[in-house]
Amino acid sequence: MNFKDFLVSKQNKKGKIKMNLDKIVESNEELVEAIKNGDTKGFIDKLSNRLNESVEDAVQNEVMQKYEALKDENDGVILASRGIKALTSEEKSFYNTLIDNSKNELTNFEVALPKTTENKIFEDIERDHPVLAAIDFVNSKGLTEWLLNKDLDYAYSWGDLNGAVTQEAKAAFGKVEFSQYKLSCWIPVPKTMLDLGMTWLDQFVVRYLSEIIARALEDAIINGNGQKKPVGMIKTVDIENQTVPAVDKTATKITELDTTTFGTIAAALTDGGKRKVSSIDLICNPLDYWTLIYPALFYTNENGQVVKSNLPINIYQSLSMTQGKAVCGLLGRYFATAGFGAKSGKIEYSDQYKFLEDVRTYKARCVAYGTPKDNTSFYLYDITGLNEAAMATRARKEKTATASAGGTSKG
Repeated sequence: MNFKDFLVSKQNKKGKIKMNLDKIVESNEELVEAIKNGDTKGFIDKLSNRLNESVEDAVQNEVMQKYEALKDENDGVILASRGIKALTSEEKSFYNTLIDNSKNELTNFEVALPKTTENKIFEDIERDHPVLAAIDFVNSKGLTEWLLNKDLDYAYSWGDLNGAVTQEAKAAFGKVEFSQYKLSCWIPVPKTMLDLGMTWLDQFVVRYLSEIIARALEDAIINGNGQKKPVGMIKTVDIENQTVPAVDKTATKITELDTTTFGTIAAALTDGGKRKVSSIDLICNPLDYWTLIYPALFYTNENGQVVKSNLPINIYQSLSMTQGKAVCGLLGRYFATAGFGAKSGKIEYSDQYKFLEDVRTYKARCVAYGTPKDNTSFYLYDITGLNEAAMATRARKEKTATASAGGTSKG
C-alpha cells in the first residue's frame, strides 16, 4: 500500500472530515521528500503534525459544502434531518456574543459553552469515532469525581448487613478525582464562518471541537502516561496506587492469528475465569492493518473470493497506535469521562495560538479522565512477525503442488 492509499483508508465513509490529501502533501516539502525516500515513519510523524494543522480547513470546507447545499432551504424538518437543528435561546445568545466579539476584536471576552452545545460535541465524538464509541465513555458534565466498581464479586452480599459486609462493599469501589486532568483546545474561528450566521457557526464549532477532543482522547486512552492525562491501554494499571508516569506493558510477540493464539489471548482476558469473553477487540495502526492484520485474517480462495477468518474479533484502526504493536482487549472495560464544567467550560479569547489574518482564536477547556478498569483488560502485542492466514499458505502450497504434479506428468 502506498502512502496516499494509507491516508485514504482513514477517511470516513459516513460523513467524517475528508482531508485534501494532495494539498497536504504538496504544501510540505518534508512530506514529499519522505515519500521519495520511502521513509514511512518519518512520513507519518510529519503527517500527524500536518493533519492537526488541517482540521480547521477540513471542518470549514465541510460546513461550507453543507451551507451551499442547504442555504436556500427553510423547512426546519428537512434541515433537522440533515443535522442542522434549530438553536436554543441559550445557544443563540452564545453565538451572538461570539460573533460580536470576533467582529469587534475584543480581548476581554469570556462566555460559557451552552450545555446543549456540549452535548452535541460529545454525541459527535461517539458517533464518528469507533474506539471512543466502544469504550465505557461518559459525558461528565463538569463533575470531577467518579466512583469506579473495581470488583463485582464484592459489590453484593447475601445475609444480614453488618460491619464486615460494609467493609467488603466499600472495598469494591474506588473514588477517582480528576479535576487536574484539563484538556485545552484552541478554536480558530474564520470570519467566513461569522458571515454565514449563528446556525452555521454552531456547525463549525461543534464539528471542530468534537474532532480535536476526539483526537486527543483517543491518543490518551491508548498511550497516556497518567501525568495529568488518562492512563492508556498499553500501560500497567493499578486503580488504587497508580504509578505515574505509567509504564508500558511488555509486548508479547505473536506470529499467527489462528485459533490457538486467539484462545490464549481470550483466556488471559477472562482474568483467571472471573469474566466471560465472547469477542476480542484489537486496535492497530492503519498501515499495520493492511500489511499485517489483513493478510493474517483474510485470504483469496481458488475461486478468487476473499474469505475472512471466523474468529470473533473486532478490529479498530487508530493513528495513535504505534506501528508494529497492537492492543487486544475488551474496550468496554476502559472507562473514560470528559465534559465542560462551570469553570472549565468557559470560552476565552486567546493569543497563545497562531494569530492569522481573518481568523479569531479562542480557547476552550474541558476536564477529561480515563483508565482501564483493571490490569487484565488489555494486553500489548508485537505483531511485526505476523504471518499470513494459514489457509492462504495451505491453498498456495496445494496450488503449487498441483502445478508441479501437472508438469511432472507431462514430462
